[in-house]
Amino acid sequence: MDRKVYYRGGQIGSFILFAALAIFAIFLQLPPLFIVLVSCLALLMAYSAVQIRLVITPDRVEYYQVGYSVRTSWDNVARIGEIPAGRIMAEGLILDEPALFVDKLFSGVNYIQTRGQVIPLSLFKRDWVDSDLGQEIKKYAPHLFAQR
Repeated sequence: MDRKVYYRGGQIGSFILFAALAIFAIFLQLPPLFIVLVSCLALLMAYSAVQIRLVITPDRVEYYQVGYSVRTSWDNVARIGEIPAGRIMAEGLILDEPALFVDKLFSGVNYIQTRGQVIPLSLFKRDWVDSDLGQEIKKYAPHLFAQR
């Protein structure tokens, strides 16, 4: 099956930063609580780096985030537009119907319930339209570009 996976590049950089900070803190013999805190942040960034991803296949698009995922067929993608992505606005896919799947551990987190109808694209590639990501989407959902 033709399947492409895209990861957010910034997460790896954050992991390296926190890991280096933890090693530096150990070297300087800083308080153990600080070392534990920074190490936990490094582990969280490492986990996020592999968890947060966008998967493109001929029949569907899937967005995986820590605690939830949005998985849908191309037929359910209504358009491309500006969407909320954390504290910023990003360009992404807007769905006709929600396609949210929440991990059991995060089922009580209210803000996740608002994420089921959007899939960010520009978080994975800044100029995604002219990138390989844009070409993949054009191949499987050309109707989205007829509206642009």
